[in-house]
Amino acid sequence: MRHLFLNGFMATGKSTLGPVVGSRLGLPFLDLDAEIERKSGTTIATIFESRGESEFRRLEEAALRTAIARPPSVIALGGGALQNNAARTAAESTGLIVTLSCSPVTAAARIQEQGEELRPVGMRTLGAEGVDGLRRLLDRRAALYDPYPLVSTEGSPESAIEEIVDLYRRHRSGERGAVYQLRFPTGEQTVVLFGSARLCDLDLDGSRQIALITDSTVAGLHGPALDLATEGTEERISRIVIPPGEAAKNLDTVRAIYGSLKADELERGAVMVAAGGGVVCDVAGFAAATYLRGLELVLVPTTLLAQVDAAIGGKTGVDFDGVKNLVGSFHPARLVCVDSQFLNTLPEPALGEGIAEMVKIGFARDEALFGALEGLEAVGSIRERSDLVRRAVRNKIAVVSRDPFERTGERAVLNFGHTIGHALESLFDYRRSHGACVAMGMVAEARVAQRIGSLEGASADRLESLLSRLGLPTELPEVPLDDLRARMAQDKKRHGGKIPMVMGGTAGRVTLEPVALDEVTEGLAQVQRAPVQAVP
Repeated sequence: MRHLFLNGFMATGKSTLGPVVGSRLGLPFLDLDAEIERKSGTTIATIFESRGESEFRRLEEAALRTAIARPPSVIALGGGALQNNAARTAAESTGLIVTLSCSPVTAAARIQEQGEELRPVGMRTLGAEGVDGLRRLLDRRAALYDPYPLVSTEGSPESAIEEIVDLYRRHRSGERGAVYQLRFPTGEQTVVLFGSARLCDLDLDGSRQIALITDSTVAGLHGPALDLATEGTEERISRIVIPPGEAAKNLDTVRAIYGSLKADELERGAVMVAAGGGVVCDVAGFAAATYLRGLELVLVPTTLLAQVDAAIGGKTGVDFDGVKNLVGSFHPARLVCVDSQFLNTLPEPALGEGIAEMVKIGFARDEALFGALEGLEAVGSIRERSDLVRRAVRNKIAVVSRDPFERTGERAVLNFGHTIGHALESLFDYRRSHGACVAMGMVAEARVAQRIGSLEGASADRLESLLSRLGLPTELPEVPLDDLRARMAQDKKRHGGKIPMVMGGTAGRVTLEPVALDEVTEGLAQVQRAPVQAVP
């Protein structure tokens, strides 16, 4: 049974778009609130007023369970319908949940238009606390909305409908990478891995074997939490600890993982769980993609860099012969658990590297995220801004879900700064961090685009200023440009001697063009000789 559940905050358009989506898919449409009113013989507002919210939630859960028992349908959920964990698990196991979203300001306007009878909670919140109250309510409910594919209803209804229909069709076809399941856990327990995974039908508390891969640093920091998360699995778990850092990202490490899996007689039904930073996610992901022709993968990224980048998008791989990520595959995780508690153990330089990837995402496609990062008082402030982490993750998912295997070119925007950054990493023999090299790569690419393209100088200035304030390097180092060009020529994204580069636009909405390597190198020479001065 494969229902399509339309989830989301009040007034995001679930009831409006649902019938059209159902018609496009040839499925019946059911509005959960309308069903509650039909069965109770009164309005939602009256139920709230006369019986209270707790009684409404009871009726809502009963209506949801009845709806789930129907043939495949498009089901519009109430804004808080998934608060009940049992109902939420039932929905996740019987269909695809898609979250519709709009800004609190847009939601407020729609709620006021619909009035008290249709929006009792919204009108009360607006009356007492205004739009800020709606924003706080939305933040409290984020855990109900964030784990699922997100579709914005701010723009054209037709565009949102097409995106929902496409997500459902790819979900039904089983296309890997089309739909992400996420968890953003909160609370005292650092790793809620297995409780979350059960919600995604992984059945980790059954008979399936588990391969838990981490590195020695993470094992030292989070060993007790990992022991707690794996309690009761001792007879079927393989624990593998690899060395930390980029030096371990190679085929020798993968070979060692294969050896451990073989020795423990892991079978094809096993689940590989990777808890660590980007190297662990990449190496374990590649091992999962290739051992026994593919094991199911769960990722628990423990660094900010991994949470907003390495764990999202399905890319796995290792370095080979001095070239970063030359050997790899696409193998999207079944579940990604992004836990902000891990950030408390990271030093500020490591947080800065993760923020560099968030800056990339904001500069490339989300000016509001970019502006919010400019407002951070210090790098450590990101520990209190899990909303920005979620927003960065959602932005990346929005891109990779439409181009999961880099076939259309849309995903190339996420490589901003990486062609130059990866070349710098290689030149430095990986003694400089990924985040630092990407920061230098972004500024260099933006300055080249400013000189030979149409990128606004003010946008390049904002980018350099923000990265510098975060303590990241921004000046292109004095490296031999011929060597840098040779490294860029080995980049996987090259085609016909050209590589996709940001060449125009403004912060938050950049454009890409294929640029000849010779032209890029010439632009880098100009940047290296005479850095562009910031515009007053």
